[in-house]
Amino acid sequence: IPIWEDYLADEKELEKQFYDFITKKINDISKPSLNQYIKSINRWCRFRGFELKFKKYREYSKPRRIPTTEDIQRFLRIIKNKMLRTAVYLLINSGLRASELSNLNLDDIDWENGILTVRGKGGKIRFVPLPRRVLLGKNVPSLLNYIKYHRLNTDKKALFTTKKGRLTPAYLRKLIKDAARDAGIPWIHTHSLRHYYA
Repeated sequence: IPIWEDYLADEKELEKQFYDFITKKINDISKPSLNQYIKSINRWCRFRGFELKFKKYREYSKPRRIPTTEDIQRFLRIIKNKMLRTAVYLLINSGLRASELSNLNLDDIDWENGILTVRGKGGKIRFVPLPRRVLLGKNVPSLLNYIKYHRLNTDKKALFTTKKGRLTPAYLRKLIKDAARDAGIPWIHTHSLRHYYA
């Protein structure tokens, strides 16, 4: 809590003092910092049993930057690692999160019906239909091509593997970030691919 004249003052006086304090600070601090002060004083008011509650300064987030099809094609062209190419291709055609992709197992693929079983946030299970080209395509980084010719058998269950075992979400994010930088589109990250799919 910021220190001003008397934060042990009664409710009306505390309100006046806080507004005076914010008026002096508003041009000198960032909006997130301003909101930290407001959160602190609101907690203090609750502790004191006051009805007083200050509204947070409304922050406007920047609009999301969503990759275009040209961005995605450029991105895929730069990726030489077959596992990563397949992972990215799956991400842009399914909208999976990094953790969901990392958790995929070989037996999560229903080849006959073209369905992927996905374990999402909070352990929720959902079924994601996949285009035939993503499953079985011959001229794209399909799951079938990847499993037959490029998957490392360092983890018996995991769909996506590295030399050390199952692909982790953190390593996937790093690989995507590095590839995006190499492609000259450093603002692309794992979640951008989810936005592209949406």
